[in-house]
Amino acid sequence: MPNASVMESLALLKAWKTSSPLKIWAQKKLEKITELQGKVDAGTATENDFSMLDKIPYGYRILAPIYWNEKIVSFQARDYSGKQDRRYLACPMVREVLHHKHILYMNPKGSERIGFCVEGIVDVWRFTRYAFATFGIEYTKEQIRNISKLYGQVFIIFDPETQAQLKALKLKAELEFRKIKVTNIILDSDPGDLKQEEADYLIKDLTRKFI
Repeated sequence: MPNASVMESLALLKAWKTSSPLKIWAQKKLEKITELQGKVDAGTATENDFSMLDKIPYGYRILAPIYWNEKIVSFQARDYSGKQDRRYLACPMVREVLHHKHILYMNPKGSERIGFCVEGIVDVWRFTRYAFATFGIEYTKEQIRNISKLYGQVFIIFDPETQAQLKALKLKAELEFRKIKVTNIILDSDPGDLKQEEADYLIKDLTRKFI
């Protein structure tokens, strides 16, 4: 059963004689709270019941804020359970300050002219301050412009699958046309699956050899 505060709110809502949009909104919210309270009392509530945004379930995911010019402009959520149909879920477009495909995911305090271009947010976490992500292999013209402004030398480290490598080579050509030094690195596995000491060694080795 709903708790006392919910019941009191419902009683006040019924006594509210107006049919304004505010009342309709409040009624829907209270109905949702009542439904959720019932699930909690019955022991059937799941994480997704508490992690909905615009009817999109974000449960069982790590939510990563996306910064640009030192401001949070969007977010991306990454599954940690291994059981979701989609590994990544983006912020609903209507809620983004800037579309995430027009910018890069990177350390908001990063100032390196050397960049490791990777696909996803977990890859950036592995390569720390040197890395930036294009949110997948389908990069945009806006992202190319931002890479060209921020970096003088780029190491592309996409997943080893054929489709990802074809996109990596295309991105390499696009950046070289803009006079950026680019090296495409092919690993045996997803960059995000590297151990931290392996990623640290790779960074040190590449920067020593090519810079």
